[in-house]
Amino acid sequence: MGAVQPEFLQLLSWDPHVRVLLLPRSHPRFSGEDCLVAGCDKMSYFAHQKGMCTGCTERWKKSDLPFDEFVTIRRSGRMVGFFPCQVAHCERPGRRATLLCSSHDYQRRKVYGLPLEDFLAHPEAEPLPALGPCQVAACDRQGETGSGYCMPHADQCRDLRQAGALEDEDLWRLTTPAIAESRKVSLRGLPDRVVAEILFGLQERIAQGLLHKDYLLRNLSTNARLQQVTSLDELDLDVLSRHDRTQVRGLLKHIRRFGLSPETERHKDVWDASVFGLGGTFSFTGITQPWLREGAKAWALDDIPRRRGKSGKTTVQRTLKSLSRFSTSLHLSRDDHGVDLPVLGRVDITAFLGRLSFLNERGDISDCTQYMTVRDTRRVPTRLRTLGLTEPGQPPARPGGRLRPPPGGHPR
Repeated sequence: MGAVQPEFLQLLSWDPHVRVLLLPRSHPRFSGEDCLVAGCDKMSYFAHQKGMCTGCTERWKKSDLPFDEFVTIRRSGRMVGFFPCQVAHCERPGRRATLLCSSHDYQRRKVYGLPLEDFLAHPEAEPLPALGPCQVAACDRQGETGSGYCMPHADQCRDLRQAGALEDEDLWRLTTPAIAESRKVSLRGLPDRVVAEILFGLQERIAQGLLHKDYLLRNLSTNARLQQVTSLDELDLDVLSRHDRTQVRGLLKHIRRFGLSPETERHKDVWDASVFGLGGTFSFTGITQPWLREGAKAWALDDIPRRRGKSGKTTVQRTLKSLSRFSTSLHLSRDDHGVDLPVLGRVDITAFLGRLSFLNERGDISDCTQYMTVRDTRRVPTRLRTLGLTEPGQPPARPGGRLRPPPGGHPR
């Protein structure tokens, strides 16, 4: 969490106690075009929607109105959000239809039978304290009388009970998403680590200039809550949609790179090439002999800073592939699988060249691949000798012996 910049948190109106992101409409990485329908405050993300949000697009398809006429009709459907009770200083949420909380609405209708204006001026219309937050972990709304839930979640819970689908109410409270509101993303109910990972990954992706849609970010928090993960690494991507998987993988890429450096990667068998200014990964898992693997790492650490662009990455990967072919030849041709460095000799190089010729004749590798494999395999130990890494005691030559370069030239 310390790697998330305060300016970024301020941009998202982040409060660590509330844990709700408010995506700024003015920021180009969080916004789309405003919906063309009058009175609609949502955004249009897709070209086929003709400048309307998803909800308005569906309503237009079901109507018989021309497009130009439809967008001029003010949207008067349900509104989502918090509506404060109209009684002065009342801390309870009101309902859109009555503009009063349930207690004051009952008092107005059943006790006094007054119109709204007269009831608000009545001396008995006193403010009421809040009843506490909704018991759904993801929800930031206030609960209502009796149920302990906000009105939408109380309705959901009641419907599930009536349908006999509410087996574990405690689990339902933990996994149920917050009520969706435009530009709002609730991270409530998630572990601190997951919250920090989402914020950090989002910060890095915004720095790359990527657009983020509020509904996809809501899906991310909902899926993390449903699977009850303690880290985004634990998410089961197979159950997610294509867009959700893409977003999670993008976040994980930055999370996994956090704290990496050439010094941390050089001891691994799979390197993240981004720490060297390149893309993708460099894998040494195809090299089974410890001395050859350590030699390949030492060579790569010296060679990678000389490379830039896609061609540089390709050269390093091709060389590692050549060394893996040499490693396979040693594994197949020697009883010790090539692990004992001091006993290796010219016969092993001859066997390697013969194997390449066999693979070429069988059509597994081309003439060019055969030539490049021989050249790369010769080049690596030659460079290691130049760096003084083939002497006894050095990583490629432990516990003793010298690493000698094979004879060069085309096998033919």
